[in-house]
Amino acid sequence: MKWILFCLCLLGSTLQARDLAISSLFKNEAPFLREWIEYHRMVGVEHFWLYNDNSTDNWQEVLDPYIKEGLVEVFYWPAASRSDYVGTQCRAFRDALNRAAGNTAWVALIDIDEFLLPMRNKTVPECLKEHFSEARAVYVSWRNFGTGSVRVPANEPFLGKLSACSFRGHPKNSSGKSIVRPTCVRYEDIWYPHHFPLIEPRKGYMNGDKEFMCCEGIDLKTDGKHHDKYIRINHYVLRDEHFYENVRLARAKQGFGDGGLPLLLENHELFSKLQDKKLIEFIQKNHPDKYEAIWKPYEK
Repeated sequence: MKWILFCLCLLGSTLQARDLAISSLFKNEAPFLREWIEYHRMVGVEHFWLYNDNSTDNWQEVLDPYIKEGLVEVFYWPAASRSDYVGTQCRAFRDALNRAAGNTAWVALIDIDEFLLPMRNKTVPECLKEHFSEARAVYVSWRNFGTGSVRVPANEPFLGKLSACSFRGHPKNSSGKSIVRPTCVRYEDIWYPHHFPLIEPRKGYMNGDKEFMCCEGIDLKTDGKHHDKYIRINHYVLRDEHFYENVRLARAKQGFGDGGLPLLLENHELFSKLQDKKLIEFIQKNHPDKYEAIWKPYEK
């Protein structure tokens, strides 16, 4: 029976109209939405299901052209409380996967501060087709980036300016997010926004090095290492120095955020130890027209 479900899962994922879509929950991310969408459509994302958690900024003004184009769909999706954020995110992802089933081969379930970077291909769908055709899901490792003490002017793109990052072996770089075949996920059992229970978990998940991962029930077992041979996520969790001081620090001082203020201060230091310009170099090499239009005008 499991083999039949597995075959149906893979068959369903090869007959879809879209190769890749993204789902994300957002709140007051208007200054960052355009760059995030333009980057991801450049690397092969064909549709976005975005879930609005009570944003009070000008998100609609930013997203309206993409909504009219049919590229983006937005759903009002408020969290009941800060403590319910993970549950709200899981419910949003469950809704997106239901929408994707039957029309989308792969869905990336990521945040607005996360950017998918194929390491050997021009687009993410090309990467998935060439390296992950046997996978039902891919667990994509973070590479965590810090501010590097850089302040990016309001409403300017930041990918060409934020290049300070953590050492590869930093423990947070073993975490990541998922790209999944929606027909292979057990929607009713989703409990965590980083990885998802599969209909047939054995040899279902691969890491970014194209290695199969171990699943136990609804849990995915990671090995504590960073895997980015074929794909990774650039995670700009602190964004620039202005965002860090005025948003992240303010939240931490109010008691919000994983690990609280001490961990945030530590990450501010440890996420800016090295320089890594792979993402902007990837754009320059593989998508020069987009680079000229979006990022080059803001070079210093």
